[in-house]
Amino acid sequence: MRFFRFASFVIVLAVATIAAAQGPPGPPSGPPPCWPPIPPSGLPACWPPIPHGLVDWWTFDEPAGPTSSDFGGVVNNIGNDHGTVPRVAGEVGRAVSFNGGSNWIEVANGNEVNFLGDCANDAAEAATIDFWIRTTQASGVVTILDKRDSTGSNFLRGYSVYLWNGHLGFHMATGPGNSICNTPGSACSNATATTLPSVANGQWHFVAIAFSRCRGAAGMFFVDGATAPFTPRVGNIVSTSNLFIGRLVPAMGKGFFIGAIDELEFFKNVLTPADLNDIYNKKSAGKCR
Repeated sequence: MRFFRFASFVIVLAVATIAAAQGPPGPPSGPPPCWPPIPPSGLPACWPPIPHGLVDWWTFDEPAGPTSSDFGGVVNNIGNDHGTVPRVAGEVGRAVSFNGGSNWIEVANGNEVNFLGDCANDAAEAATIDFWIRTTQASGVVTILDKRDSTGSNFLRGYSVYLWNGHLGFHMATGPGNSICNTPGSACSNATATTLPSVANGQWHFVAIAFSRCRGAAGMFFVDGATAPFTPRVGNIVSTSNLFIGRLVPAMGKGFFIGAIDELEFFKNVLTPADLNDIYNKKSAGKCR
């Protein structure tokens, strides 16, 4: 009996020693891109720590299309290529490149690409949208992201990210109302970061739009560490449209983006300048690499 117990102890000790020598298991061969994986609660598992509220994260690191996986949130909100969307060298790994006329990415409508709430009970989701951008489109209005209703009584409802003469801008629409933004009775508001540098010089820039809504609503533009405030529109901006990356909603026209986008993220939280600087300062090292 004593020999049996001693032999068992030796076997267990040997197994433990082998396991310790081998070390902890490594990451799986496929996604997620972080190891350890991002916890569902959004608590940090990477450096820089991922801020709370991440719901979408398209890294665009696939070697080729026709899809782009979403590594944030609960749902994989897959981006689907229209036309050939080349994967090119990005600021962090690969990026997607748009030619300004025949290619874009479309993501199906869903809660994680909307910002819910209408402020009726002083409640609505806050938001941050951030990404790396490289372009030389330095004149006129250029649509980067668009998710707005194009028909019906809530025409224009939703949001859009754009450049105006190379400066970052954000469009919010609550609908109904007239389509001349920033005028009495209009359905929409435009805000443009004209005090921040242009991003249309052919170099990579890290940009973000962060805002809260309802009582005390406040917004912030972020470009390469510099910030500027804006006043968000109060009300319902939930649209039934799909999200378009690289162009206007098709029913609204043929406005296309020329350039590259990398590491597109949506948070249902207002990221602080410190949060955004953590991401910006990592630059090509990226998060979770």
